[in-house]
Amino acid sequence: MFEEHNLTDLLASFFYEKGYVRIPHLGTLRLPEGSVHALDNRHELPGPVSFEYDPGQQEDPELVDFITDRTRKMRALAVSDLLSLADQAREMLNMGQSYTLRSLATLSPDGRGGFSVVRDKSPFQLTPKTKEPAFNTTHKPPVREGRIHSTGSRRTAAGVLMTAICIGIGALLVYFLFFHRQSPGTRTPEDSGIPRPAEVEEATGGGADASANADGLLHYEAVFEHAIGERALARYRQLTSWGHQIVLHTDDSVHYSLAIRFTTPATDTTAVKDSIALLYGHPVNIRLLP
Repeated sequence: MFEEHNLTDLLASFFYEKGYVRIPHLGTLRLPEGSVHALDNRHELPGPVSFEYDPGQQEDPELVDFITDRTRKMRALAVSDLLSLADQAREMLNMGQSYTLRSLATLSPDGRGGFSVVRDKSPFQLTPKTKEPAFNTTHKPPVREGRIHSTGSRRTAAGVLMTAICIGIGALLVYFLFFHRQSPGTRTPEDSGIPRPAEVEEATGGGADASANADGLLHYEAVFEHAIGERALARYRQLTSWGHQIVLHTDDSVHYSLAIRFTTPATDTTAVKDSIALLYGHPVNIRLLP
């Protein structure tokens, strides 16, 4: 993936050119109607920037084309980058923290279910559209004159995918070798900084017949996200880099589930599900461990 500041530069370029930008799974930033100026005059834009929060926002094909035209990325990778940025922004907002989209705006929860929006005036690098190389189609060059160009700074999509898979496999091996074993008395909610309410209702967790083991505690996983391939590995790397104790499961190396392991009394499963759902913004299922 390209670095975040490059993505936000592209979002800012699209925003000031079109007057809006729709970020999938996050929402829409918009300028007042009729206030779109040329990029050279963006510092003179009148009116405030508005934000419409919509976790169900679908990808904007025009925005994806804008990114791929300027980066030569595959559409799937461009969409994956947008979704990763949206996930990070949504998680910060769900925790009551502000999030800044560089050169666009800073979004902050206002405590009433809405958001305050402050325009960010950081300068950004305008990324020109990538031009395709011109070929002379009148005379086809001989095969002996053909050349294969390879630069160290440009990686193919296959190379990026293979690198991501290798990193994911390495992370899983490290996890299972060093972090998978937990003592029976360990309570991971406290280690993860998850709030626990004073009173919780009795729950069995996602329809499963929860039963306590001989030690009186229930051993289970709270599954909070399902993803496919590269996106699952990207989410795993992102969350573990923040210190979250994430477990990654797959049955076919294509479909993955992300979860956190717990050892608690059975009556605490409702509190765990609510806390994890609030933290990650996804429905949570309980998976019992043998």
